Amino acid sequence: MQQLLSLLSDGKFHSGEALAEVMGCTRSAVWKQVDKLRQVTGLTVDAVSGRGYRLRRPIELLDSSKIEAAVVEQQLDWPDVFTLVASTESTNAMAQQALAEMTTKSASWLAEHQSAGRGRRGRVWQSPYGSNLYFSLAYRFALPIHQLAGLSLATGIVIAEVLKSAGLRTPQLKWPNDLYAEDKKLGGILIEVSGEATAGAMAVIGVGINIDHQSLDQASIDQPITSLREQQVAESRNVLAARLISAVIRMAKDFEQTGLKGFVDRWPEFDAFKDRRVALTGPGIAHYGICRGIAEDGGLRLETDSGEQVFYGGELSLRLG
Repeated sequence: MQQLLSLLSDGKFHSGEALAEVMGCTRSAVWKQVDKLRQVTGLTVDAVSGRGYRLRRPIELLDSSKIEAAVVEQQLDWPDVFTLVASTESTNAMAQQALAEMTTKSASWLAEHQSAGRGRRGRVWQSPYGSNLYFSLAYRFALPIHQLAGLSLATGIVIAEVLKSAGLRTPQLKWPNDLYAEDKKLGGILIEVSGEATAGAMAVIGVGINIDHQSLDQASIDQPITSLREQQVAESRNVLAARLISAVIRMAKDFEQTGLKGFVDRWPEFDAFKDRRVALTGPGIAHYGICRGIAEDGGLRLETDSGEQVFYGGELSLRLG
């Protein structure tokens, strides 16, 4: 199936005869593989008599050799272990399962597709095949678990910096873990930590970024969304994956030395709600005021009628209002 997908990835028509010749099978076998491709990946494959088969939308498939080439060419920091998979339940789940037996300092997983991608507070994260970027980094910190506060903010900062250098005009960060552009959601970060209170903690840093949001079921999404394609960012999906994973591993190493203090001064450049009126809501609570950025420990600074207050993550949700 992967060979067929690779042949069709350019979005052009390929005759059944030509595909059969390259794949070393019959035209009937090609048809069966096309049907399987549709079922397994959810991709739309057009079949037109006299013209052949094509993907409705061309895709750039992830390729470990291209990713490795980018790492070498750009001399990027890289995790000790890297795994590229076609499909998984979620890259964070893969990382969590590997943590118990992981003997290295770091490991990363990158997937074409997630069947059960998830975001903060257990929300579903749509993860269609070959359209976006989904990756996780597992990292063993030489820090106790309480010193990892603000890790999602530091992660967001370095991702925004990479996206800006790739051509995104207005990368934004919404506290505590969302990536935005032009006030529309572009991606998200999911941090899961474990470990003892006084010993080194382990963290799984999951990242999802929309490359082509036309592949998403937008009717089921309750907020405006965007993608790098809509924002006219044309960087190769493979090169961008390499640069983002590298930025997160570099961030983890730096965070281990400085904590959030080494990053907090870089937050204002990307703060989506800086000096704007917002609503901060959670189970049974609602606070309204002007967003004044983040505190040194990562809390949200909110100027309310009773003065400035600092709030922390958990079940809180921030929106304009």
